[in-house]
Amino acid sequence: MSSDLVVTVLPTLVLIGLTDVFSLYAVYLSISVWRGLVVPVYRSRALWMALLGVFAAIVFTYEGLAIIVPSSPLASVEVREILFAIPLGVILVLINRTANTVIKLDYLRRDVLFWKELRFVFGAVVVLFYILFYSHYVYFLPDAQGFALALYFPALVYGAIVIAKGTTVTRDTTFRSHVKWFGYLLAAFIAGNVIYFLPISLVIDLVFFALTSFCFYKMARFLVPAGRLSASQ
Repeated sequence: MSSDLVVTVLPTLVLIGLTDVFSLYAVYLSISVWRGLVVPVYRSRALWMALLGVFAAIVFTYEGLAIIVPSSPLASVEVREILFAIPLGVILVLINRTANTVIKLDYLRRDVLFWKELRFVFGAVVVLFYILFYSHYVYFLPDAQGFALALYFPALVYGAIVIAKGTTVTRDTTFRSHVKWFGYLLAAFIAGNVIYFLPISLVIDLVFFALTSFCFYKMARFLVPAGRLSASQ
């Protein structure tokens, strides 16, 4: 028991605390931007970030508690999957909005890795992901979640590459930092999901999710392009 306390329980509680602090403070910053601005593109972006932060705090806290008390009735695989699917979709939506914003902020409206042509396909993937993922619980299709994830992860990787390329397009240093930290977030998130399926301690998985929440906090710090808007406008 003492070994579990040192190896699993205490590290998990610390990681949950760090994740929640970074995620919820990022929510506070995003809501502040949403309330303080009138420009639709940034208000919408701030709102989606706030939603992602709230869901991230809920999902990562639940995941950590499920590690500590795996025998709890609340720690069911079904509940974990249903909860985790929510921020998965929000991340794809945020990728879509980030790529579109990067192109809009470019005076020449240059495309980024064929995003203008593929963004509608990307949006369709988001819709299909949710339809397939949740149809498993409605129609009990055994392979539905597998097909959903087969659609999701290529879209996630493509979106991450588009975001990485987008850092070279925008000229505003503040928003470039925002996009760069989003790229770091996606890298940490992808790594965390890969580790989740490996036969190793899930505590290590929480380390990457804590890094994800830190990157999210840094994103919120650089949400508004300094050269165009300020939070007081």
